[in-house]
Amino acid sequence: MSADLKKYSISQEVINKIPQKKGEDSDFKKYSKEGKSTTWVLLVNETMKYLTQVNSKGNFYAGFMPEPYLLFLSNSKSLNNKIKELENGFKLNVDTELKVSENFNLKVLNQEAYNQYILNKISSVIFLIMSVESFINTLIPENFEIEKDKGKDTKIEIEKSYQLKEKFREVIPRIKEITDTIEYQNRYSKILQLSRIRNSFIHLKTSTNGNPLDPYLEDFEKLIAMDLDKERKNIELLLYSINASKNVC
Repeated sequence: MSADLKKYSISQEVINKIPQKKGEDSDFKKYSKEGKSTTWVLLVNETMKYLTQVNSKGNFYAGFMPEPYLLFLSNSKSLNNKIKELENGFKLNVDTELKVSENFNLKVLNQEAYNQYILNKISSVIFLIMSVESFINTLIPENFEIEKDKGKDTKIEIEKSYQLKEKFREVIPRIKEITDTIEYQNRYSKILQLSRIRNSFIHLKTSTNGNPLDPYLEDFEKLIAMDLDKERKNIELLLYSINASKNVC
């Protein structure tokens, strides 16, 4: 999935109702200050796109707002390419060797090279889960509600308070027709495992009890062993299948 622009279809009837004002009749001073930003709406052939303004050194720039989940996926792919570059350069970044046994040597990497390797892997995992969470939140209709014993949960409450697992189990099946529930569950279960690793590194929560050495060793080992390109492709397949499914609400 490549990063795409955030855009909306809009009818001519709605366009005709939008108040119009000529540029020469407008006051643009409020849009001209350093450190300020605003969003402009561009209408072309009944398609609406957003331009977000960036003020820098007396110039006024703007860029089209992308779909966040596609942007995050694209960034994860770039990070994975960087990880491969770092791995290919390991031979050039060995500081010393430890002879553990007669037939087994550990090549100890330069610490900065190893740090960059770990940081890029953590960042890739973070952006992968960000892509999933932003996709699901975007998928939820504005008027969507879930009946609860003490009332209703609205879109905003679901976005803020529901865990990723709850969104997969309770929200998406109410929005999209899931024809193969077993395959769907298997796919999102892998994403939940990835999310647990991400949460461990973001919050530095202890993930293993009774470890006499370090509670984060297991997470580091899992992270290093991960094929993040495979994880990204699994996410892309799931998001594509959900997006292509029939709407049920």
